[in-house]
Amino acid sequence: MSWEAVGAIAELLSAVGVLATLFYLAHQIKLNTKEIRDSALQSLQEQNMAFLDSDIHTEIGDIFDRANAGEALSPAENAKLRIWFVRGMKLHEQVFLQHQRGRVDDEIFTTYHNRLAREMSSSWAVKYWPWAQHLFLPAFIQYVESLRDEASSA
Repeated sequence: MSWEAVGAIAELLSAVGVLATLFYLAHQIKLNTKEIRDSALQSLQEQNMAFLDSDIHTEIGDIFDRANAGEALSPAENAKLRIWFVRGMKLHEQVFLQHQRGRVDDEIFTTYHNRLAREMSSSWAVKYWPWAQHLFLPAFIQYVESLRDEASSA
């Protein structure tokens, strides 16, 4: 066997090794992407549960029901509802951002989208949104404004 043949075989083996490495890296990237999505979903679920847990252990549920019924709230109750509203909207903003970055799939996003669309049609959300919107990113503000516009035209 000549040195040229040995060199050709070595090049072929090198090419096979490069291809195997590329397939392995592609597989690892795919697994990593899945892990990132799973981690983002877990984090959002934990935030959502903490948010809902705060409703159970405080008077916010009663204040929320009274606000939905159009009853007058005290200044302290208004402040509590505004804070609760901002916390909920921050959760929606996280879902929005994670979806934009490809970390939350369409099915999860649609669930939060429908919930936010329903919330933005309530009188208290319409009242508190102008007060709170400066706390959010411009892209999220545009998104919420589009939901609010859809709700007001329906």
